[in-house]
Amino acid sequence: MGRTVSLVGATDPPGEHPLIDEALFVGAFLARPHQAAILDEAGTILSVKAAWQEFARDNSGDPNGYVGSSYLAA
Repeated sequence: MGRTVSLVGATDPPGEHPLIDEALFVGAFLARPHQAAILDEAGTILSVKAAWQEFARDNSGDPNGYVGSSYLAA
């Protein structure tokens, strides 16, 4: 069985958030064409989509999309 993750939006209030299957989340994340990143609870960028990396590269940023950096510190 896969892990479960909590899907929390940037504007969601603090508190309980429903858990979903990690594979379902990753599939939904990858299916979207938009720039997006996955952050941990501390705001560290864990993973980004190709569109995010392309935007960073095109704007003289980190070609890896700042994975491992703090999104909140930017």
